[in-house]
Amino acid sequence: MQILRTILFLFVCFWAGAANAQKNGLDERSLVERVQNWHLTSISPNALKNKIENDNARIIDLDIVSTSPLRFSVTLVKNTGAHKSAGWWWLYNTSPDAINELVDEKNARVVDIETYKVNGERKFAAVFVLNKGKRETGWHWYFNQSAESLKAKYDNLDQRLIDIERYTEGGATKYAAVMVDNTGDREVGWYWYRNQSAGQLKRKISNHRMRLIDIESYDTQNGVRHAVIMKEFDNNQQQLYWYYHGISGKDLTNMTRRHGARILDIERFGSSTDKYSAVLLNNGIARRGDCDGRLEHFSDALVEKMKEQSIPGGQIAIVKGNRLVYSCGLGLANINTLEKVTPEHMFRTASISKLLTMSAIRDLVAKDKLEYTDTMLDALDSRAPNGQLGDQRIQMINVQQLLDHRAGWSRHEYNPMFEQRSIAAEIGAETPLTCRQIMNYVLTKRSLDFQPGARPRERFDPYSNLGYCILGQIIVEASGGGYARYVKNKILKPAGVTQMRLGNSRLAEAYPEEVRYYGKPFSTKVSSLFPQDSSDVPNAYGGFVLEAMSSHGGWIASTNDLVRYAAFTPVIPRPYGDSATNHNGSLSGSWTVLREQGDVRVAIAKWVTARSRQDPSGASC
Repeated sequence: MQILRTILFLFVCFWAGAANAQKNGLDERSLVERVQNWHLTSISPNALKNKIENDNARIIDLDIVSTSPLRFSVTLVKNTGAHKSAGWWWLYNTSPDAINELVDEKNARVVDIETYKVNGERKFAAVFVLNKGKRETGWHWYFNQSAESLKAKYDNLDQRLIDIERYTEGGATKYAAVMVDNTGDREVGWYWYRNQSAGQLKRKISNHRMRLIDIESYDTQNGVRHAVIMKEFDNNQQQLYWYYHGISGKDLTNMTRRHGARILDIERFGSSTDKYSAVLLNNGIARRGDCDGRLEHFSDALVEKMKEQSIPGGQIAIVKGNRLVYSCGLGLANINTLEKVTPEHMFRTASISKLLTMSAIRDLVAKDKLEYTDTMLDALDSRAPNGQLGDQRIQMINVQQLLDHRAGWSRHEYNPMFEQRSIAAEIGAETPLTCRQIMNYVLTKRSLDFQPGARPRERFDPYSNLGYCILGQIIVEASGGGYARYVKNKILKPAGVTQMRLGNSRLAEAYPEEVRYYGKPFSTKVSSLFPQDSSDVPNAYGGFVLEAMSSHGGWIASTNDLVRYAAFTPVIPRPYGDSATNHNGSLSGSWTVLREQGDVRVAIAKWVTARSRQDPSGASC
């Protein structure tokens, strides 16, 4: 299975990585077993009580959103399995004495502390767990502490902070805090910092290679600053986690679903009531299909990369010999409805579509309806543009050069398939344009980027989407029918593939079994290329025209479809003949890969192309 290991190696890894901790610093914010969880914002005490009772939930973190009326933001987990606590409690509008009384009465310890004022009187809210069994530990809690006095206490007691609350009392900055023992097998490295800007915080996390377990955000004269607690990763395992600050409740919900995570800590962003800071921890992933057995570790590796890149859904399928040996859907097909990916869901295949076009051309050549040496213009025949050519060298281009990306165009110089708006303006047409309209414009108005037939070494990566747009038009002309009809009947059907089809650009025209596509997190919407859209749209649903990309990037398929195509297409129309069928595909919102080695074929599909938060959204196909 070296082929799959190679594919997984190609994935982009983000900074959340492994640490070198050898000890187990167990606390309420380190349990990584998958569990049902919730986060709620601006919930009343009574509504929270009902939620806890009705769903058998327990509180992990509590934040005060407002005091009049009293409202909380809260994170909860199902009180079951590894997350079950034999006893837990919570109090609000209470005093330090009442907290200590419950601690003594229940043999409990505090895991989260919040403080606020009601009519000028200081109040506390607290969450407790039973201090018994494997989670039993020495601990303390304090309030009205300065930074210096807090440091002296944890130094003297050999303890570490797990929760901190910053507030102002009498014009001075004070802290309430919870600490636990940091000795023996519970000893871990840890730090806490205060008055950190976002940039300072990011650098400290990177330098220490630790994860956050608590974050406090507050307003200062220099903008919002953060007080944080961080600690080593647990049990020497790669423990995926993420943190966000200054994002809306809706965005926070979306990011928990994109990462397959749960919220450990949620706080208001400064004094804002509609923006939040939060720390998230990996919460596993839903799996549907044949996901177990001896190949399960390959899905595990794919899931890890998906989570690092905030990709909520994916698929993997493997054929060995003549048998489908693995087929698994991972994560969510729709983060709004929480629909789960199954092996039957369909993804945009992007440039893997070129393989189907290659197969169709090879099939037409085998049936003497076309020759590789035919000039492009002769092969286009009635579909060739009228009028003077933009470059006389276009007459030299032949079918083989189109297949080999050596016809004279390079997407690095000019990629007309993603220049709909400017082309439409120049020719006086409305978007969306068709492949044929774009082809006619380029052939009559543009010069070639390089001499037709030039070897790839003479020009860096002369990859051309336009060339495969033209090949699609040649298939229409040579077959006497539609492009999609020919591919389905002559290429896919003989291989036993019946579900693959051309996709649509607009969300309203997506197929029921097709996943939703999402761009990079926090990306802005774009002006649609479709006149029926009255408002801006996500880039994946109108920022480019999938219908015009049919023969170079327009097909949708499940990974089961892709491996069937690679394994069972007859030799003559196989895209590379006897050579291995290998290709990647990428569009804003989707990424696919198809690999073949010997009698093993692997296909992987997932949602978003890995890009950093600062990079522009785009489509490359």
